[in-house]
Amino acid sequence: MSPQLLLRRLVICLLMAGGAILAVTGLIPYFALLGPHSGQERVLGLAKGFWVDLYAYTVLSIIAIAAARITPNRKALVEYSGRALE
Repeated sequence: MSPQLLLRRLVICLLMAGGAILAVTGLIPYFALLGPHSGQERVLGLAKGFWVDLYAYTVLSIIAIAAARITPNRKALVEYSGRALE
């Protein structure tokens, strides 16, 4: 297996894992931690602030991983986009 193919598979797995983490860390504060004084409540032993921070850092990491995935293929992406807009 070529290193480039291995890297692509790794990036796809990281994006899928990031998406799953994003879903969980977005739903926990939304559904489980509502109302006044919800900042002191704990889910799985962790406060609401942790879940919100984890969500934010996961979003940033997904953006970085997606940019790393797109960057090597930017020439083809620009070419395909130009064809689609014609």
